[in-house]
Amino acid sequence: LYEQAVEAGKRTLGEGYFKRFEGMFWGVLETRPYIRALVGLAQCRWALEQFEESVSLDMKVLRLNRSDNQGVRFFLVNKLMLLDRDGEAAKILRKYNGEGENEVVAWPAYNHALLLFRKHGPSAAATSALRAALKVNPHVPAYLLDDKELPEDRPSDYSHGSKEEANLYAEEAFDSWS
Repeated sequence: LYEQAVEAGKRTLGEGYFKRFEGMFWGVLETRPYIRALVGLAQCRWALEQFEESVSLDMKVLRLNRSDNQGVRFFLVNKLMLLDRDGEAAKILRKYNGEGENEVVAWPAYNHALLLFRKHGPSAAATSALRAALKVNPHVPAYLLDDKELPEDRPSDYSHGSKEEANLYAEEAFDSWS
């Protein structure tokens, strides 16, 4: 169904939209159903273990919507780490979030710490980044360490630093940390 929605979006919008609004898709209301379908298709491809296609679709979303209003970068960084493509993951993290410092959401802060650990081991830089991430959301480690079970029902929303945010992050990033 997502494939059908993406194809319908292409037909409805026409090539002109893609050329004219590349990088700004979320700001054009007519393109939102297409970009949503593209994100859904990327998620389905990942669930079906079609990893390269999923990553390619996520990259397309970021190309079409540079401001990434949907937060695709958060999931993409985790996908890239799972595929041992840490350099690409770090590049996306830098592009959207600097070096992960002064973050207000869990994804970039914790992913920055993990990337540093994967690159340098238990270094001062990785430890410092982890301390900074703990300030952003202190609830994440309990989920990552299985001290606290992920709830059966996924939270529908969250606030920064909340248990719900920690739950959503851990659900997405657990395999990367494992």
